[in-house]
Amino acid sequence: TTITSPSEGTTVPMGPGDFVVAARLSPPMEAGEFALLEIDGAAIGEPQKDNIWQLRNINRGEHQITIKRQTAAGKVLDVSASVAVYVLRPSIR
Repeated sequence: TTITSPSEGTTVPMGPGDFVVAARLSPPMEAGEFALLEIDGAAIGEPQKDNIWQLRNINRGEHQITIKRQTAAGKVLDVSASVAVYVLRPSIR
C-alpha cells in the first residue's frame, strides 16, 4: 500500500484546503477488503473500495496521511508509509 499523491512534503497552496489523495494497492484489493484514509491518526470517512479520496476544507498546518488496507471486520492487512502534507490557508489576525 503506497500513497502516490500527494508526495512527501507537498504544500497545498493558499486556498480552501482541498486536495486529492491517491494510493496504489498491490496486489489489488480482494472481495471483503477496503482502504481507509487517516489524517493525523483519525479516520476520514468510511473504508472504501476506491483508492482515491477528494479532501475538502482541511485545516491549515502540517498533516500526516496514511492509508490502511483492511478487512470488512476491521483487521488491518497493510499500512502505507506516512506522508507529510502542509496546508496553507488564510488566517484571521
